[in-house]
Amino acid sequence: MKNLFTFFLCSLLLTVNLSATNVSGPITTSTTWTVANSPYIVTGNILVMEGVTLTIEPGVEVRFDASKVLQVNGTLVARGTAADSIRFTSNTTPIPGAWGYIYFTDSSVDATLDNNGNYTGGSILEFCAVEYGGSIAGDFVPMINLSDAYPFIQHTNIRRSTGYGIGVNSAGQDQPNYSLKNNSYSQCWTGIFMSALYCKLSISNSTFYDNVRGIYGNGYLVLDSNTFYNNSNVLEMEWQYPFQNSATVTNNEFAYNGLAAPDSLHPQIFLADALVLIVGALNFSNNLCHHNEYNLLYKESYGECKISSNIFTDNVADGDRYLLRIGYFYNEFEDTLLINNNIITNNLRFQAIDMTWSCCIHYTKVANNVFINNYVNRELLSIYSSDGYPVDVTDNIVTQNMTTGNELTLLAGAIKLNNNSFYRNNAAHILKNKNSPAYQPYLDINNNYWGLETPEELSEAILDFFDDANLGITVYDSILLAPNASNPVLPPASVIKTDMGNNSIKISWLPNPEADIKGYNVYWGKYSGYTFEHMANAGLNTSYTIEGASVGDTIAVTAYDNDYVPGKNTISWLNENMLNGHESAYSFELHFPLGFSKTENTPEFSLYPVPAHEKFTVELKKLDDANFLVIINMQGKSVKTLQLTDAKTEVGIGGLPDGMYMVKLSSRRGVWIKKIIVM
Repeated sequence: MKNLFTFFLCSLLLTVNLSATNVSGPITTSTTWTVANSPYIVTGNILVMEGVTLTIEPGVEVRFDASKVLQVNGTLVARGTAADSIRFTSNTTPIPGAWGYIYFTDSSVDATLDNNGNYTGGSILEFCAVEYGGSIAGDFVPMINLSDAYPFIQHTNIRRSTGYGIGVNSAGQDQPNYSLKNNSYSQCWTGIFMSALYCKLSISNSTFYDNVRGIYGNGYLVLDSNTFYNNSNVLEMEWQYPFQNSATVTNNEFAYNGLAAPDSLHPQIFLADALVLIVGALNFSNNLCHHNEYNLLYKESYGECKISSNIFTDNVADGDRYLLRIGYFYNEFEDTLLINNNIITNNLRFQAIDMTWSCCIHYTKVANNVFINNYVNRELLSIYSSDGYPVDVTDNIVTQNMTTGNELTLLAGAIKLNNNSFYRNNAAHILKNKNSPAYQPYLDINNNYWGLETPEELSEAILDFFDDANLGITVYDSILLAPNASNPVLPPASVIKTDMGNNSIKISWLPNPEADIKGYNVYWGKYSGYTFEHMANAGLNTSYTIEGASVGDTIAVTAYDNDYVPGKNTISWLNENMLNGHESAYSFELHFPLGFSKTENTPEFSLYPVPAHEKFTVELKKLDDANFLVIINMQGKSVKTLQLTDAKTEVGIGGLPDGMYMVKLSSRRGVWIKKIIVM
């Protein structure tokens, strides 16, 4: 029986080998590679001559020997189907760089499309898989190399290249706009390399995942409706003076990037200054950025810049990082910078805005943004102006944020601070005036809402010349007692969940201070990417009972004003009411940030006795589980802070009124909450 099985196996392998077709050399007449003769083994370099078409049928597999290439001077038509794709792969060891590339030269026939963007002729790769290439004699090269060539490439998986997945090189002028759509790029050193000085490259409805770099190069780039997942670096557009790079980045999702580690295939892994690094003009709008772990967006040097209507949420850094950093140096252009209508929430150890290195921006406006429930080790906002050009900081909401540093906001230079709401934050000082004592004009903080009742309370909340003679002078003679109507809606404060039994959860919150609040929405169900499954309108009530929920579920509350439009509060993360400021950002049960009380790495600690009187003890399993403790009352105000230096610490609470409090522990791994009753 064993000999019979061996004979059968050898016969099968011989049959497979006999069905393969070896190919090499020039293709001088139009040719079709068929399924019947597949796989095709590229034993020598292939050249499709000008005026010649190579057609590859669905289901064909093309295997390349080491360093071998397919060069197209004529036309390549490789049209698979969703059910029967075409595969270009290695004939040797299946590792990145095992073969060379597919090269479309300037003489290759470009694709033609109808008015609806449908393919009508020319070169095409559709429903293909291109993998394990990108190396010639050890040098990295694009696995699909386009040299002033524009084949139609869609529904194609480009993966496991030791170099670039696709290289787009456009050196000539008057080239057409070029589009790559509905593709995936994975496990490449770089998904797409672009050098397109005169060609606008549009990339849409595509996925980039598990790459060292997603996109790298220079030129004119449009990114729309793509997903970037688990890449070490997402997008880098390098210096290309005197040509101005331009990037329009809209409707994309950036998730879990900056986490990848070096491997044997890419030992030279690195991170640029940020996951998205742009030298040149930038429009970054309507994007969702969540669960990333590195500096997120760095806009450097010249060019107009608009960062608008994005959501930055649940990003977690392993050290002090920034979400948005603006650095202009020696700018000879009269550029403008607009940061508006963004929601920045539930981020851990991320500075939201860093403009420390900005200069020569002729007009800057930071307006209608919401900063809520962020936890930082330094300033949340560091906003500078220089060279006499003022920064207009208007109608922003800064609420329910915490810093373990001294100041939540640092301002320097000519700052116009108007109609902002700094409300219920946890910091030694809400604002620091970083100017020198001689700097004029003085920082005027009139006409802002601080959630305080007297100028004397405001004096305690700011750090300036009157606290430190090296700092600038701040002026104010009045204090707003309610938020300005032009502000985005404030998120509700002091959200609490109560288990009512029988799978019923009551959620309650404090009423908003605005005069134009029309009602509240409650969200629950699966929470992912800043969306929920379910929503209910609570009207003007400040509590709502959810049936079929548990106290461990993620539940949020929003407030909305008179301009709220029902029907736009969809489960999509692109919530127009929120981004237009007519519905608040989500407000969760008190913790910094969302979700950290549920991680597998939650430290083992205990609080006792409960109830407590005069003092209680916090005991950690090991000291580095947490290093900072805050006690917060039910109005959301910090009443005691303490640095933890021992695994077992007694905390004095004498003088605290009886009632329920939150004890919040934090470390570089996260933040955790436990309740305690003082009697």
